[in-house]
Amino acid sequence: MPRTRKRQHEVGRAELGETAALPGRPSASREAEVEVRRYQYAWWNFGAITLDVAFWSAGAACVDVGAVLPVFVSTLTGSKLVIAALTVLPGVGWTLPQLMGVSRILHRPRKKGYLLGVAAAGRTPMLVLPVLLLLFPPSSKSLMLWALVGCYTTLFLTDGLIGAAWYDIIGKAIPARVRGRFFGSMYILGGMGALGAGWLVRRVLASPHLAYPRQYGVLFACMCAGLFMSFLLLAMIREPEGVVVSERAQSLRGVLSQVPRIWQRSPPLRGLLSISWLGGLAGLAWPFYVLYGMKALDLPAESAAVFIWATSFGSMGGSLAWAWVNDRKGPRSVVVGVCAMRSAPPALALIVPVLAGLYPQLRAPDVAQYAYALVFLFGGAVMSGGMMGFANYLLELAPARERPLFVGLGYTLNAPSLLAPVLGGWLISVWSYQGVFALAAAVGAASLVVSFGLQVPTAEDDLVP
Repeated sequence: MPRTRKRQHEVGRAELGETAALPGRPSASREAEVEVRRYQYAWWNFGAITLDVAFWSAGAACVDVGAVLPVFVSTLTGSKLVIAALTVLPGVGWTLPQLMGVSRILHRPRKKGYLLGVAAAGRTPMLVLPVLLLLFPPSSKSLMLWALVGCYTTLFLTDGLIGAAWYDIIGKAIPARVRGRFFGSMYILGGMGALGAGWLVRRVLASPHLAYPRQYGVLFACMCAGLFMSFLLLAMIREPEGVVVSERAQSLRGVLSQVPRIWQRSPPLRGLLSISWLGGLAGLAWPFYVLYGMKALDLPAESAAVFIWATSFGSMGGSLAWAWVNDRKGPRSVVVGVCAMRSAPPALALIVPVLAGLYPQLRAPDVAQYAYALVFLFGGAVMSGGMMGFANYLLELAPARERPLFVGLGYTLNAPSLLAPVLGGWLISVWSYQGVFALAAAVGAASLVVSFGLQVPTAEDDLVP
């Protein structure tokens, strides 16, 4: 067994109570004591965090950014750039502010209080959307659009501010040797929640009793319910104490001054980000698969529910496979495996309509929507594996003391790749759906070639003899 994987296995056994202590560890060291005690509530936190993600995923799936949100926004504006900007907002909001959040937590041995305060501030304004659409549906589509932009921006930027704190809690609370199973369970439960949301979306959008825009108001209300339950589960986390980098909060400038040092000393981090940038660019067509499929195959709006189900099944099935690979082969193998699948969604989006043209029986809506759902099935597997591989690679790469900084840096530097759908929207407006899908498939293949050179992650602590 490689030294790093063996050390993680021994640490995990010791901290879950399977062995008494780590051999050779100085018991007088404060940091060593924290390391030994931090997994006291590992399985409690395992359950709380996986259920947190399950409810978040179920709520988010009610207004899914790949299947529902683009359709709703297209009723408010015909601009492909606006549609793309709103669909990438969750990813960009999650990544871009992370270093700012890091500056607020490096001095805190526990991050849960900060996490809950910022989460409450970001999630509460979302209640405006169901109230507006259900009780006071405006005649102005511009007002609906601006309300959506404001609430979504607040939600996802605050989500990014707590991202590093959330991952630091995972790093402290979940042993490395079971993180594959942890992330797998997280995505499987999230997929199950999204399956239920898909059934709800289909019923709501097909209901003759809900006139526009009230059907979307119901979906936003369900989203808010999922966010509220997620918040309650975050509050149930039993966070272990961690080591701190400084005695007081650091300025953003102080955090940014450490970026060149980490970037220069960590070739694996640079390799991971290069692959992630290519993977993000390969996703430039994601918000437009649903619009193209409905147009090319003449599908009804409620087909979005089938696509949500397909994404969920792909995420759940992929998570089982990715978790197995991660715990046995490490996160590098997950990253390479995801890259091998990146070209599948755009290729299928091109192939299915062509086959429907050749075989008329495939054009029947009940058949076409399930055939086209393969795009979202593979897309779900790619998304779950991409998130699992990237997060686990960062957690294994980062020294314990600098975990928030490594995680925040990794996600912040990855933010530009998530803007790719905006580029995709512009390219579609001047080119074509088919051309953009072909470009996405080519970039996905390029990411696979680059991934073969990715190093196995080794934390700096592991390099000390």
